[in-house]
Amino acid sequence: MLLIQTILVFEASENLPSGLKALLVMSGVLGVSALIFAVRGPRETEDQPWWRTRHER
Repeated sequence: MLLIQTILVFEASENLPSGLKALLVMSGVLGVSALIFAVRGPRETEDQPWWRTRHER
């Protein structure tokens, strides 16, 4: 949904301020990375996720 919204805003306006263009590029990168993670999924090779591993003392 974030990707579609970003593409629609880029196509709808011709003269966007550079700050808004930068924000749209960042949201597009975030949307692409979220799409890649959703398609690929988390790694299943690890026994536990990185946030569940205990700290060694």
